[in-house]
Amino acid sequence: MKKMILCKTCGKEIAANAKHCPNCGGKNKKPIYKKWWFWVLLCLIILILLPNNSNLESNNSATDSNSNSSQVTNSVSEEKPVENNLWSMDYYVDEFNQKTNEWYVTNNTLFLGKFNNSATSDSALTAQILVDKDSVAIILYEYAKKQVKNAYSDANQYTITMKDASGNKYDLNGYMYSDGDRIVIDSKDTAKVINALKGDGNVSFYIYDTDRTVTNYLFTAITSNFDDLID
Repeated sequence: MKKMILCKTCGKEIAANAKHCPNCGGKNKKPIYKKWWFWVLLCLIILILLPNNSNLESNNSATDSNSNSSQVTNSVSEEKPVENNLWSMDYYVDEFNQKTNEWYVTNNTLFLGKFNNSATSDSALTAQILVDKDSVAIILYEYAKKQVKNAYSDANQYTITMKDASGNKYDLNGYMYSDGDRIVIDSKDTAKVINALKGDGNVSFYIYDTDRTVTNYLFTAITSNFDDLID
C-alpha cells in the first residue's frame, strides 16, 4: 500500500511519491530537511561558526583571567601597609592646654619588638620615639600594653646599642628618671639618633637596664618620612 500524505495546497490525500496533486495540480514538495543540499549547507555553517565560538570562549577565558588577576593585584595593593606618613609633628601645650611653639615629632604607629626579663623571654614589645629640638626619648610597652616606668627614687641607667640602615653600630646612654615613664637619650648622643632616623632604611635599638642586665629590649624603628619633618 502506498504511503499517503496530505497535499499542502488543497489538503486532499495524495501519494507520498506523487510529483503533483491530482486534485489541484499543486507540486508535492519534499520537506527541506529531506533535501541533500540542506545537510551540506548545515555542515558548512557549523564548520564556519565553530572556530569563532572557540575564539570567543578563549577571549572570555582570558578576560576572566585578567579580571581575576586584577582583583588579586588590587587586593594585595589594598592590604599592603602604607608607611609613607608613619611620623607626624605636633606641639606641646601649656598649662591652659593651648598649643605652644615647641614642636615634637613621634611615630603614629608603635614599633614592634620583643623583651626579656627574669620572668619571660621574647615577649611582645611596642615602642614609641619622641624627638624635639633638644632631646630624644623612647617609651616602651611590655606585652605591647604595659608601659615601662621607674618607681624608684633614683634614676635608672640604660645602655643602648643602635644600628643604622648601613649596619653601623653606636653605643648610647639613656636615663629613666625617678617616677619617669620614658628613657631619655643622653644629650651627647641625641644627634646620633636623629641622624640615623633621617637616613634611609630601618634603625634598630637594643636596650638593657645597666643594673639589671637580664632585662633587655629590642625593637626596630622605620624611618619613613622622619627626614621630611626634621630640618
